[in-house]
Amino acid sequence: NRWHRERGEFRHYRVQDGLPSDDVVGIAEDDRHRLWLATNQGLACLDPRSGEIRRYDTSDGLHGNIFFIGPTYRTRDGELFFGGDGGVTAFFPDRIEDDAIAPAVAITDFQILNRSTPLAERLVPGSVAGDPETVPHLVLDHQDDIFAFEFAALHFASPDKNRYAYQLEGFQPDWVETDAEKRFAQYTNLDPGDYIFRVKASNGNGIWNQEGASLRITVLPPPWRTWWAYSLYLLGLTAVVAAYLRGQRNKLERERQIAERERAANQRLRETDQLKDEFLANT
Repeated sequence: NRWHRERGEFRHYRVQDGLPSDDVVGIAEDDRHRLWLATNQGLACLDPRSGEIRRYDTSDGLHGNIFFIGPTYRTRDGELFFGGDGGVTAFFPDRIEDDAIAPAVAITDFQILNRSTPLAERLVPGSVAGDPETVPHLVLDHQDDIFAFEFAALHFASPDKNRYAYQLEGFQPDWVETDAEKRFAQYTNLDPGDYIFRVKASNGNGIWNQEGASLRITVLPPPWRTWWAYSLYLLGLTAVVAAYLRGQRNKLERERQIAERERAANQRLRETDQLKDEFLANT
């Protein structure tokens, strides 16, 4: 817990902020005013100015990940000591060098309906996965409504500490961060259109490969939603309207002809009545 005097409030640091555990059993400050936090899941280095947290465990040289309350000590020359179930871990913080090599990023698997599918079979000819000169182009039809990508950071110093972030431009407005245990992204029922899938990764020391790997994706519409289908719909609608108008014209013409015949019949009846009247009058 960090007290902000100006704000009059505490700032709490927890696992979701980057700590290996919420159980902090020892704190030591180094010459650069960074705080080294001993937990039951390893060590963490917290920079109070930036809020950045770096985590260390047995893969970095600790004698154990579980530390005890009490055996935390800093010497006059700046060496730090932490005691735990694996013994005593001692080091000079200023001598720790972070790995500055950003990892290469690769898309290692492509799945359709939870079944692995060779990515090369779906790429547009001329685009090659992993080619830095071009963005490979993946084409999916409307039946590929559930697909997923698995990816990896090709950095093996501490692979379980590698971090990932992925985004599907045109669908996801923000990057989605994940860890080494969830190196996959799945999408379902995307609307037809063009998208770009991007994934980037960092090594265990937080050095990111911002370029990462990318893949252009085109989701084709179903046959009944293509331009030629809409053209057929328009032609069909036009034919229906034309048939309706033609039927209406024929109906009006038939009604006109009936009306003409009725007028002619009425005229003949009037003429017959007149002849009858004249005949009776003559008689």
